[in-house]
Amino acid sequence: MKVGIIGGSGYVGLVTGAGLARKGHEVVCMDIEAEKIRLLQRGHSPIHEQGLTELIREGLRAERLFFTTELAEAVRDREVVFIAVGTPAAEDGNADLNAVLTAARELAPHLRGYTVVALKSTVPPGSSHLVKQVISRHLGPAGAEFDVVANPEFLREGTAVRDFFYPDRIVLGVSTPKAHRVMLRLYSGFGAPMVVTDPATAELTKYAANAFLALKISFINEMARLCEAVGANIHDLRHGLGTDRRIGLGHLHAGIGFGGPCLHKDLLALMRTAERYGCPSKLLADVLAVNDDQIEFLVQQLQKMIGRPLQGKVVALWGLAFKAGTSDTRNAPSLRIIRRLAGEGVRLAVYDPLVKVLPPEYEALVRHGEDPYQVARGAEALVLVTEWPEFGEVDFFRLREEMARPCVIDGRNLLLPAVMERCGFQYAGWGISGRPTAGCPEAQVLYGSVSA
Repeated sequence: MKVGIIGGSGYVGLVTGAGLARKGHEVVCMDIEAEKIRLLQRGHSPIHEQGLTELIREGLRAERLFFTTELAEAVRDREVVFIAVGTPAAEDGNADLNAVLTAARELAPHLRGYTVVALKSTVPPGSSHLVKQVISRHLGPAGAEFDVVANPEFLREGTAVRDFFYPDRIVLGVSTPKAHRVMLRLYSGFGAPMVVTDPATAELTKYAANAFLALKISFINEMARLCEAVGANIHDLRHGLGTDRRIGLGHLHAGIGFGGPCLHKDLLALMRTAERYGCPSKLLADVLAVNDDQIEFLVQQLQKMIGRPLQGKVVALWGLAFKAGTSDTRNAPSLRIIRRLAGEGVRLAVYDPLVKVLPPEYEALVRHGEDPYQVARGAEALVLVTEWPEFGEVDFFRLREEMARPCVIDGRNLLLPAVMERCGFQYAGWGISGRPTAGCPEAQVLYGSVSA
């Protein structure tokens, strides 16, 4: 099939385009960012994602994947045109649909024959109907037949290529049998469960999924705080919860909270949608409040370890990306930590395997180190922020010698408390005042790679 993608150099559009080309479709990815398009035409990905560069180059060699800045090339004579542009949070928390509606307006004159316009962008319920209205008003003089389909994405940064080829499900919000048939043909051969519903339900499914994942994270963080208070262990508790098939282990990781470009903004957008329809959600507001509290808990741990005031003290941060496997710092916990600690007058040194430059307003508040040891040199405390595997494999005896005070706060519970204590560290994690038991397989797996 012939496929076009508007927003094709972005995270979702690029993975989708390169993946569909591997599946044998002819794909044109369009974006207004000319430099990114030139980079892609040479076979280089503008984003870090495992396996993506190889996928792009394979599509280019097979002449099934093309990149352009010309909208007409991505729309005219295409059977399916995806809109995969960003929907950032507006000032009031609602999803900003300006880019989506602009794409709809500008693609309309280029439609020919019958086309399915598929919304990959994360949009609130009712957006497909709105996009259909916009396209209808701006069709060319000859007119064209089209349908709008909601087809939300469920890609995780760091594993997006795998998620594309082996999805848990494919959600289609369709309003006509013809659009349904086209999308089934596009996704034939994936072997994943197909959830076919109306557009509004498909749009809401994406928001509900992200909200539930965020809820699980905030819940386990509240349990971690309780574990600290009563002397229990969060790893054993997690194992006891997650082995229940009704609950599962996914997203039950205690720590400094969630970040990234999706969960926070999608929670806000869902809250605003619920309010607009007279169904305000206290639960979703509490999920965000608990997540914000994790940074304050970190500050309290630092104050207990190295004393008050924090002003003038040197603190090292390991990890800047919002999660391991990506270079993305959008809404990363590291940024909130930097802003909060800088406000206390802390001198911050930072290291991340991939992130070497921060947004200007944060860059001015830190100094970068070349490796985990250099950034810890002279520090009175070290905070592990991102769960990069290499942080569990350092020489902790050497690390202790580099630091002014051997104090570690493990914001991801990546390290083994017994090992850290044996290496001479004062150590604090999230909800582990009770020691892991020898019979907890999850703890054995979690700590297996830590060297002493």
